[in-house]
Amino acid sequence: MRLTVSMHVTVSMLGEHMFVRKKLRWKEFDYTNTGYYFVTICSFKRQKLFGDICEETMCLDLCGQMVDFWWRSLSCKFSLCELDEYIIMPDHLHGIIKIKYNVGADQCVRPKISIPKIIQWFKTMTTNEFIKANRPMNLGPTRWSAPTGKYDESNFKLWQRSYHDRVIRNKQELQYVRWYIRTNPIWE
Repeated sequence: MRLTVSMHVTVSMLGEHMFVRKKLRWKEFDYTNTGYYFVTICSFKRQKLFGDICEETMCLDLCGQMVDFWWRSLSCKFSLCELDEYIIMPDHLHGIIKIKYNVGADQCVRPKISIPKIIQWFKTMTTNEFIKANRPMNLGPTRWSAPTGKYDESNFKLWQRSYHDRVIRNKQELQYVRWYIRTNPIWE
């Protein structure tokens, strides 16, 4: 059962327990706007799935390389999306995405791309490949449905629900976020 308490909080009831989940997106903000966005996506339960830090440098394993491939594919899939600085860490990804202005297009008919749509596509592609790669080797948790005898892929979760984003408002903030991403392996 779900009750909407305000625009910013959703209350869920599971048995006798209640928890509050904050809305992560600005309700008033249009995420199709031209500009820079800083996003952080965490692996499910912060599992270290993407590699290790070796001498202050991130060394990607196969799963990390797969995530890197799909991240770099974003600008091919979404022509108005431009990738800036990014880093894949053992249990999360930081990246800057720029949504470009569609020059010459009628604003009423321009293709709408948004940060939520971009991240949804990225998480879908990486999760599908993660499931395909792990199913035959039985890596990760597995579950069979007793009544149907079919395999349940819902336990193969690569990402946590949702993601964190920040609208980058000026050049100084953009430079700081770039520095933060580049130096992130040093702090881990």
